[in-house]
Amino acid sequence: MFFTGVLVPKGRKGLRKLAALLGGWVIAVFLLSVTLPDGVASAQENRLWLSTDFTGITVKRGEAVNLRIQLHNRGLPPQDVELSIVSGPEGWNPVLKGLDFIIHRALVDTDDREYFYFNVRVPDDVKTGDYTFLLKAQSGGITDTLPIELRVREVMAQSTRLVTQYPVLRGPAKATFQFRLDLSNDGFSEQTYTLGAAAPEGWEVAFHPSYEDKQITSLSLKAGDSKGLEVEVTPPRDVTAGEYPITVEASSGGDRATVDLKVVITGSYEILVTTPSGRLNADAEAGRESPVTLLVKNTGSATLRDINFSSTKPSNWSVTFKPEALEELPAGAEREVTAFIKPSSKAIAGDYVVSVRASNRQASDWAEFRVTVHTPTLWGWIGVGIVFIVVAGVLWVFRTYGRR
Repeated sequence: MFFTGVLVPKGRKGLRKLAALLGGWVIAVFLLSVTLPDGVASAQENRLWLSTDFTGITVKRGEAVNLRIQLHNRGLPPQDVELSIVSGPEGWNPVLKGLDFIIHRALVDTDDREYFYFNVRVPDDVKTGDYTFLLKAQSGGITDTLPIELRVREVMAQSTRLVTQYPVLRGPAKATFQFRLDLSNDGFSEQTYTLGAAAPEGWEVAFHPSYEDKQITSLSLKAGDSKGLEVEVTPPRDVTAGEYPITVEASSGGDRATVDLKVVITGSYEILVTTPSGRLNADAEAGRESPVTLLVKNTGSATLRDINFSSTKPSNWSVTFKPEALEELPAGAEREVTAFIKPSSKAIAGDYVVSVRASNRQASDWAEFRVTVHTPTLWGWIGVGIVFIVVAGVLWVFRTYGRR
């Protein structure tokens, strides 16, 4: 009964309208009775059957497929069901898995269902096309099958992005270079990415999550998520000036993204101040210039320019240089420079310390000299004469006034 109460119109016209309306209902009920019984009956049959949400999916080479399968038991007693893959393309090696185990049987209760997974990895060398697998569930004489179609395409839309705003960094050889990258998963499922880099021999590349110190080699990203990465690049100690390309890769199965980076080594800036003999001592006379030969070496890998000289000395001393500066000193080269050290004219004999420094904008070094000051010979004789006069005076005094 469709309705429990009907408003009946008065008069013959009203009765005719009501009859027409009831007739339409009768026809509709008849048509439903003709078209539905088979479908309704089949849905109510006691049976086993297999189902999945998607029986056909598009995949790419190297991709891992993991489809959830449902095993239904409608109206039957509990069934111990044998599960199998009865057909499929060669070389694919599919398996059925449940709770991380490879399975071949499942126990399903009355009016209940069990879940398991169809798992296969698409071969890397497979041709494009459609590949069908047939799954079978059997318990006694009751069976059901489920076809699954995998369509392999030549090119899939890339779901991974790896980008950076600053792909080129410059610096000296001793610097550590840090690139900021953003890794994005634009796919529809969570991905685990392996991180790697192709760098020149001797270079070290390390990956860190942004603003974290820990070093990683892989990470997982949910669908639609992004993650900032710090790529730390360390050149070898003996690296020379030049440009060095580095390719960073994030891969997950057959999906991969790369970004090209570049480090520009401007060279290392190092300078050394010494002497040709390596000895850091000198002799000088008070009030007179004494030349000291310095050896200035460029021990770095880049050319040094505009090298100036300076000194730290005792009060009233002077130190001058010839030449006063070096315009350019190539890597590995050395030049001799003369320092003229002039002690104070009032300096007494003894040892003094004079520091000499060579420097430019990138590097500097200094050498500390022990300068032994000697007084002039004339002053030595004058000193001897004074001593003689004093001694003679003392003797005269003793002889003259000693008897009294």
